[in-house]
Amino acid sequence: MALLGKKIVGVDGSVVYVTPSSRQTVASLSLVNINDRDVSVSVGLVGSKDKAIEAITVSASGSGFETVPLLKVEGKHTSEALAEVKYMTCTGVSVLDGGSGYAIGDVVTVTADTTDTSLRVESTTEGGVVSTVSIITAGHFVELVTKPAAAASTTGAGVNATFDLSYGIGTVLVTYSGNGYSEVDANVTFTSDTGTSATFTLTYFASLENTDLIEWNVVLTPSTVLERTGLALGAGDTIIVKSNTADSVNAIVYGFEDLA
Repeated sequence: MALLGKKIVGVDGSVVYVTPSSRQTVASLSLVNINDRDVSVSVGLVGSKDKAIEAITVSASGSGFETVPLLKVEGKHTSEALAEVKYMTCTGVSVLDGGSGYAIGDVVTVTADTTDTSLRVESTTEGGVVSTVSIITAGHFVELVTKPAAAASTTGAGVNATFDLSYGIGTVLVTYSGNGYSEVDANVTFTSDTGTSATFTLTYFASLENTDLIEWNVVLTPSTVLERTGLALGAGDTIIVKSNTADSVNAIVYGFEDLA
């Protein structure tokens, strides 16, 4: 029998053990009150298909968005997670008016409401008229700058260049984590008339709810041990322990892991 997990648990719940992927486990749990007064503990088993959404990372920003899209976390769930676009980002630039007096290598800034977009002049025509630019810093936009986007500043002598910025999704904020999601089939969709190709990666965590509990507010006197044995866990299943007093309970998980 092997030691699988060990942790001093907290009041918000501590993950003591997670069954690895492609494994199944028969586990035992030992809880020891290491405080000098009574504490109460609760124990939960959170299934692999009973996860909450911790974070949503933008894998690909997409393109062609003319407004900030609405997001929806899809997949079977018991409580729906909520997410929103925190920032949009510049994914492409076309020159509307090349202005005059620019030189190759000049850095042109377009003002955003959070982080500005910086562009490098890549080519010009006679008179320093900008032909093409590249993106140095994509910028963060809460509200999109409509065309023509004017150059707010430049490192050179050029003036009057304007641009058409195209946008993708930059950063996503999870506003409510929800619960009951499976890591296999949850995904994020967006609503947009013009934007395409944005993709996302979801990160999950085990959120302890009353329906997950196998022990609830069990009082442990000092040095008392609570044992639970024969806990059958599938891949991704999680043991969570919480106490009403921080740093007062030592949780130990031991058992056998086999291929699922």
